[in-house]
Amino acid sequence: MKRISLALLTGALLMLGACGFQPLYATRDGNVSEALERVQVSAIEQPDPAGWLLQRDLTSRLDPNARAAAPTHTLDVTLSERRTRLGIQIDGSVTRFNYALTGNFRLMDAASGETVLSSRSVSIAAYNVVNSQFATLTAEKDARRKAAEQLSADIELQLALYFAKTE
Repeated sequence: MKRISLALLTGALLMLGACGFQPLYATRDGNVSEALERVQVSAIEQPDPAGWLLQRDLTSRLDPNARAAAPTHTLDVTLSERRTRLGIQIDGSVTRFNYALTGNFRLMDAASGETVLSSRSVSIAAYNVVNSQFATLTAEKDARRKAAEQLSADIELQLALYFAKTE
């Protein structure tokens, strides 16, 4: 049984290599990771806590070793946030919210200032409203943090795909 499994795995790997598959973050000439490290994230000012969280997370995702190489691209992000009531009781009180964070972003060539990629990403996190105001505020803060992390991961992926196509 082990020999059959090993033979199937070997065959699958050979077929995968034959189709031209390449890992997105693989080390090669024109490395995507190196291109991401050279993206400078502009200040994200609005809305204040979510913008700061997103900028911090994007900066650490794109350049995890903080090498501060000369930037080849600049990333501008415009954020908007929205809270939507989900769980509404008979008396009209809200028991659950969706927190949506939308980021419209532009990747610009640092030398020419020309926009080379423009896109949008949306992240949604939910939180409960409970009797304790402190617990509700903490849940909302956590939802904001999670939404910013998800948005950051999606923007990083879109940038990596762009650099994989152009490198």
